Amino acid sequence: MPRTHRGQVALAVVYLVWGSTYLAVHLCLASFPPLLLSGLRNLLAGIELFVFAARRKPVWPTMTEVRNAALVGTLLVGLSSGMLAYGMRTVETGTAAVMVATVPLFATVIAALTGRRIAKGEWVAVGLGLLGIVLLNHGDPGAGSTAGSLAILCGAVFWAGGSHLASRLRLPSDFFVSTALQIGLGGSIATVFALISGERLGHVGFVPGTSFVYLS
Repeated sequence: MPRTHRGQVALAVVYLVWGSTYLAVHLCLASFPPLLLSGLRNLLAGIELFVFAARRKPVWPTMTEVRNAALVGTLLVGLSSGMLAYGMRTVETGTAAVMVATVPLFATVIAALTGRRIAKGEWVAVGLGLLGIVLLNHGDPGAGSTAGSLAILCGAVFWAGGSHLASRLRLPSDFFVSTALQIGLGGSIATVFALISGERLGHVGFVPGTSFVYLS
């Protein structure tokens, strides 16, 4: 646990905000198709963050940096969040949150496949993390469907892949601009894919609508 008051507050915010995201996604799925939910919420969030970043008069990115941000955002935001939303139609929120903890494993494997030497201690740490995931899910009768679980694991793979590319590709130098482009462009691409695949938004209930505003 962090020893400073600021560190404890930051950790509490992570627990509340990150943890509540899974519940909000679950509530949104009562009215929103999964991929369209992922696309729209991230598209709006990206626009909001871009407006904030633009007011700071940042260094504007090159077209190559914009392209790279779109690629990373598609993996991190569009595909990862889309798969998570799809899987949570049949997988409980707590189980989904635990399954997302497999990201370090996939990130380590991707790093090893691309030539980075992985220390034994890193493999041990990843193994202990996986053991913890197994123990947390052991005996859970409501873990969800196989398809839903696989979708969430695919989302974890996309997140790990996007994180790896983010460390290799040249992205906008301004942090807020880079983040806004990744979220916004990833969300827009996911929205287009959702519409092409036939997803449409019908009546939005009060609870799903409120949850969507919270996520955005």
